[in-house]
Amino acid sequence: MTIWIHEAAGGWAEYFGWAVIQNSIFLGIVILLLKILRDAPAGIRYGIGLAGLVKLIIPPFLAAPFLKPAPRLLSSLSLIGVQPVTFVPENAPPPPPPQPSLSVILFISWTAFLLVFLLWPILASIRMRSRLSNAIPVDPQGAEGIRVLKTDRIQVPMTFGLFRESIYVPAMWDEWSCNTRRMILSHETAHIRRRDGLVRIFQILVQAIYFFHPMVWYISRRMNESREMACDDLCTHNEKTLSVEYSRALVQIAERLVRPTVDCPSASALIRQKNELLNRVQYQMEDTMKTISRKRTASILAGLLVLTVPLSWMRAKPAQEDSPPPPPPPAEQQAEMNPIRVPMSNPISLPMSFPEGGYAAIQKNLVYPEAARKAGIEARVVVRVHYTEKGFKDADIAETSFETGKDYGLHQAALDAVRSVRWGEVKGAEEAGGQVYVPIEFRLSPPPLPPPNPDGE
Repeated sequence: MTIWIHEAAGGWAEYFGWAVIQNSIFLGIVILLLKILRDAPAGIRYGIGLAGLVKLIIPPFLAAPFLKPAPRLLSSLSLIGVQPVTFVPENAPPPPPPQPSLSVILFISWTAFLLVFLLWPILASIRMRSRLSNAIPVDPQGAEGIRVLKTDRIQVPMTFGLFRESIYVPAMWDEWSCNTRRMILSHETAHIRRRDGLVRIFQILVQAIYFFHPMVWYISRRMNESREMACDDLCTHNEKTLSVEYSRALVQIAERLVRPTVDCPSASALIRQKNELLNRVQYQMEDTMKTISRKRTASILAGLLVLTVPLSWMRAKPAQEDSPPPPPPPAEQQAEMNPIRVPMSNPISLPMSFPEGGYAAIQKNLVYPEAARKAGIEARVVVRVHYTEKGFKDADIAETSFETGKDYGLHQAALDAVRSVRWGEVKGAEEAGGQVYVPIEFRLSPPPLPPPNPDGE
């Protein structure tokens, strides 16, 4: 279980770190667009905000050329050899229990908050369903075949439901004029036609994943406001007379609100808070025509779509080794080859470079990082040595037990030890050179002794 949590936390941190940085840039551009287009139709602003949230769930898909490939986890590379270079500190005390890394703590905290932000809307929807259980059907005109039900447990009209949304109206429904009823039904019907219920569920999911991100909550609030304004536009058709009458109806309904009656994120209410009414009335009463050309709208959305590409970088994955395994080395070379493990892609017949002084020189220069020692971390790191005809060229990490940046300094310690020795020249090596894989183990206690020989030898 602990191993799974560490692996999951490492993968989460690797993906989420880059995703948050790039998505924050994208959301900043979306917010800037919303500020610039604050006088645009509500439907346009709603679409721009939705595009910003959709980007958040698109995983990075471009391999970043400026990032080194992520080291492969252990067991992903087939190697030949038996005994790795091992560092065991002399007179080492028993290792302390391992402490959770920062990535593990953040991952567990994020998972806990994610469940909370998902569970609350589910419970709120269950409570709302129970609250509306006494609703009775009404027979209005202009509902377009959508169920309309009346209940005394709500104060404002609303739509609710997942697969089959219905319109719920308060008990004061009978007191409203025919025109008011028609406009209210037109507004709520617009929510259903636009599939706003599915978008609300999508918003809940995104807000749960990015609960820590203020830009996500800001854009979601602007979307909620623009969604209501867009349905207002469909209700009034931008006609001045209808806009005045509709605004007056909203004010009358708001005046009778005693307290917020809709605390369910999955429901769409005509009015959630009194203080949100001012912007909607001002929007309806504007003298300027709220229009924007289709060409400009398409250009904005296309620009956002194109912008998702350069903001979808990810660390490149290492290439898979698909070639067949090489034959084992000759017996006379086995002693010298023992500490080294050769990848399947490198035939054993190629000339190879070896460290001067043997692999004991590497082991002599190994330093156990103090941070790893205090945390009780033991690990195995495979260093890939690149060489040419002139000898050593460079080294990097091929396999590891840790994600990059969360290795307690073990990666760097292994690289420093390999780079500290002189590697021999290789006559006859190809111009591109070759690769040697050196496995290095960091242990706080000596490895177990082999079982005794039954013959007593």
